[in-house]
Parts: sequence; structure tokens; C-alpha cells
Amino acid sequence: MSLIESIPINTYRNYLNILNDSSTKEELKLKATQELSENFEMILQSPAYPSFLDNSLKIFMRILQDGEPQFVQENTMQHIRKLILELIHRLPITESLRQHVKSIITMMLKILKTDNEENVLVSLRIIIELHKHFRPSFNPEIQLFLGFVKDIYTNLPNHLPSIFETSSDIWITDLKDLNFEVLLSEAYSTRAIHVEKQLDSNSQPQLYNLLPRGMLSLKVLQELPIIVVLMYQIYKNAVHQEVSEFIPLILTTINLQPTAMQRNSPQKEIFVDFMGAQIKTLSFLAYIVRIFQEVVVASSVSVITGMLNLMRNCPKEAAHLRKELLIAARHIFATDLRQKFIPSIEKLLDDDLLIGKGVTLESIRPLAYSTLADLAHHVRQSLSLDVLTKAVNLFSKNVHDETLAVGIQTMSCKLLLNLVDCLRQHSEIEPHRSRAILTKLLKVFVKKFETIAKVQLPLIIQKCKGQPSSGVTINSSGNVSLSLINVPDLKDDQMSSEQAKASASGLQWVNSVNVAEFRSLVKTLVGGVKTITWGFFNSKFQVSDTTLANHEKIFGPEILCSYIELVYYAMEALDIYTINVNPNQQRTSGLISRSKEEKEVLEHFSGII
Repeated sequence: MSLIESIPINTYRNYLNILNDSSTKEELKLKATQELSENFEMILQSPAYPSFLDNSLKIFMRILQDGEPQFVQENTMQHIRKLILELIHRLPITESLRQHVKSIITMMLKILKTDNEENVLVSLRIIIELHKHFRPSFNPEIQLFLGFVKDIYTNLPNHLPSIFETSSDIWITDLKDLNFEVLLSEAYSTRAIHVEKQLDSNSQPQLYNLLPRGMLSLKVLQELPIIVVLMYQIYKNAVHQEVSEFIPLILTTINLQPTAMQRNSPQKEIFVDFMGAQIKTLSFLAYIVRIFQEVVVASSVSVITGMLNLMRNCPKEAAHLRKELLIAARHIFATDLRQKFIPSIEKLLDDDLLIGKGVTLESIRPLAYSTLADLAHHVRQSLSLDVLTKAVNLFSKNVHDETLAVGIQTMSCKLLLNLVDCLRQHSEIEPHRSRAILTKLLKVFVKKFETIAKVQLPLIIQKCKGQPSSGVTINSSGNVSLSLINVPDLKDDQMSSEQAKASASGLQWVNSVNVAEFRSLVKTLVGGVKTITWGFFNSKFQVSDTTLANHEKIFGPEILCSYIELVYYAMEALDIYTINVNPNQQRTSGLISRSKEEKEVLEHFSGII
């Protein structure tokens, strides 16, 4: 006998009958609901499931329709209502469900307006799933829903003081003493309720939780933007005007500013939820910005101010919110709106604003730098020399930051070489500063060649020859892992400052190396130096001694020394092409036939001067 057959479907129908019986005690109804939940997968596999579905949904809908919303989390009826909603959410997407979609959505929309935070969050997930899979035809309920969401955003500024001021615990002697009408009018997150027993002074207070109404909940507010986006995707023509009316509300929301006291409140989770709501609202704007670009560009000051404030205020422990904020920024920077950020790009070049401070934020640095690089690349011709200098300083540091992936180092090199022409143009006005920055860029690229030639490449080649080497391993994916510990004949002055510091402190520098990525980096470095050299020759530099030859006017002793080092270290670094990577990812070292890519790189290198 199978497991499904061992418990007849009639048993589950009996549980439904218990739920449907108004005279049954709530504790028994809860037990019946729990049994349904625990055995739901078996019910779904039963041949009698379609008839069970019809019967259960009628009962579920009646309970949700006739029952009063509960706002004490521990209340038995609240457990029942939430479990029922979760059962509806777990229903498989089948043709049997299609006929019930409209009635379910109607009920969920009602729950949004009347029920508590927990139940509304489940209802929202149900609405999303049903719309994604069944794409029901448009009906006026959708417009009413969008109007409801607009009302929530419209009222949010008026609630700002209360959000942070009415979050303290509640102390009472009996639950019956609670004035729910007053409490729920100013509850935006869950609040603890301590009920003190007067009869026994030694007993511990009982702890309950007051759930906010869904329409005031900060957690619900975080989920509303994705619903509106979904509605626009499905009913674009019918709701275009309604969605356009969200834009001023979005701008107001992202510019709401909690005070310093509110931001530093001991109840940090409230501020994190509020920031989450703001950032998801910005993500909403990022989705519709191309559709309503003219309207958004006209309000660009509000967009920029709001985004910068969100970056400034985003809590360091909320790395997931910072990541979502950067993704939204990336979408916005991909539109014509990026031109409006030119006056603010100097602020974005500050790590503390762009990334923030905190150990958990390390993981989002690649996203942050690539987002900033995209913006800087597109607006580079409009940047002042001061801003260009800051950009060069930041991305030069990233080139030598071994905590960043090789791909991000390569991207940083590409951005730097894209700034060369901008520096050439500024040389007509500020020749000395432009020349100094170009000289710095040359040194940055030469130093990177040195690091590859003296530190990284020898270890890769040594391992590929099969010789034992301290700190070098090949992992399961075929990548080589490097450590700067115990590298023979390596002097501190041959390492970047970051590496020297790591070695001096006895820390291991470990990097997972992909040969193809390193080849791409070397190729970019060669092309970069060629571009920098072009920048020197085509810039307006003032030299007082007119008897000097052209090349002597451009290249003083400092720059010539850099070019000498370039030849020395770059030729060594080009040995990355002597490592053969066959289709099976087995690496061997030795002289091999020149690849097309290597020939191209050598030709670029020979044409530098």
C-alpha cells in the first residue's frame, strides 16, 4: 500500500469539514489546518485532488471572507488564516486552478486592504504567482489596487514621525485593555506586548506581538513596487496613465529623510525596513525610467538627491540593500539621465559614499566599481580635470588591489585608458597637471607589468612545469592559486604597496588565477600604454627650451625611466603566452607556436614608441 493510499483522501475531507463547522473550537480547527499543511504534498498527488481543490477553496474563501482579521500574532485564528493563505500559495499551477484564479485574486486584493502584515505578505506572493502564470484578463479591480497603492505612498510622508516614535514595547495587565483602533493607526512594524499578571507577582509577563495593518507595514511597502511593475507588464495599455502618476510619489518617497536620532535608534530593524522600502521604490523608478524618461529627466534633481542620500544613509550591515541600490543606479545610469549626474560624480568617486563602511560590504565592491566605471565612461568628455584626477586615483588603486578579481582590474585599466583623450583635451588649458596625470598612468601600468612579471607569472609557470612551489595549487576548475609567501628572490621594492604591506605583516595574499583572464589583462595593459604614449605625443605641453627635439620636450628623465622599466617588465609579462591551455584545461609551459592574439599584442607593443 502506498503512502498516499495509507491515509484516505476522506481523512482530509474531514479536516475540511472541521474547518467549515462554525461550532468547532478554534484549537481543533488549527489542528485540522496543520494536518492539511503537513500532508499537503500527499494530497496534491492524490487522484482525487481536483475535487478536493474545488471543495477546499470554497471553505478557505469563506473563512477568509467571513473571519475577522487578527492583529495579535499568537492568536489561534491568526495561525489558521495564515496557514490557509500559505496553502493557497502552495497550490500547483495547473489547469484545475485556472477557474479559481479570479475569485482568489479578488480575495487577496481584499486582504491587502484589511488584514495584517503577515497575511498581506503571503497574499502579495499569491497575486504575483497567479498573474505571472495565468495572466488573467484586465478588470477594474487592478485600477482599484493601483489606486490603493498610490494612497499608501501619498500618506507615507505624514507617517514618517510616527514610524520611528511609536515602535516601543507595550506594557499592559490584560490583552483586553488594548485599544486596537488607536494602536493599529500608528503601527508600522511589529510591536512587543508584555502582559503582566497581577495575581501572581512572581510570574513572568506573557509576551505577545502586535502585527501592523498591511497597508501601514514597512515590510509590505517593500513588496508593493514589484507588484505594480508586474501589473504594468501585463496590462501596459490599460494602466499606463496610473503608473505615470506614481512618479512624483516615488520622488517624494526616495527623498524622505529620517533624522540622525531616528537613523541611530536602538531598534535598527525599523530603519533598515524603511531604507528597504525607499530603495525598492528607487528600483521601481529604475524599471520605468526609460518608459517615462522625459518626465523623470525633468525631475532629475530629486532623483539625484534621493539616490545620494540613500547611499549616504544605507546601513553598513545591510549589504543586500546596498547591492539593490547599486543595481538600480546602474539601470538609471544607462539612460540619458546620466548626464544629470555629472555635477555629482565627484561625490560618487568617494568609496565611503559609493560602498560604505563595513566588512559585509566587501562583496559588492566589484558591482560598485563596474557601475561607477560605466557612468564615468559615458560622461568622461564632460568631466573637469579635478574629477578626472579623482577617477584616475580611484581606478589606479583598483588596478593594484589584489582583493579584486582580475576581471575588475582589467576593467579599471580599460577605464583609465579611456580617460587619456580627456586628459589630452585638458592639456590645452592645464598642460602641467595633464602631463602629471599621464605620467602617473604610465607608472601605474608599468608597475602592473612588474607585478605580473615578478610575482604572479613565475608562480604559474613554475606550477605548470610540475615543480613544487610553496603556496601554489591548481583547484578543481583548473585555476591556479597563488600565495606571496616564500617567493624566492622577491624584494619589497618589486611589489605594489598593498603586497609589500601584506608580506610584512605575514599575511597571505591568495588569488585564484585564470590564464585567459591574465592574458586579457596583459593585452589591455599593452594597449593602455600605447594609448598613454599617444596622449603624450598629442598633448599641448609647454617646454621653455625650443632647441630640444620633440621627443626630448615630451619625455624627461622620469618618463624615460618608466619606459625603460616598461620594456623590461612587459617583455617578461608577455611570457603569459608561453603557457599553453589545451581544450582539457591542462597547462604546460614552454615555447609554443605563436597564437593570433599573441602576435597582435606583440605588434601593439612594438608600436608603442
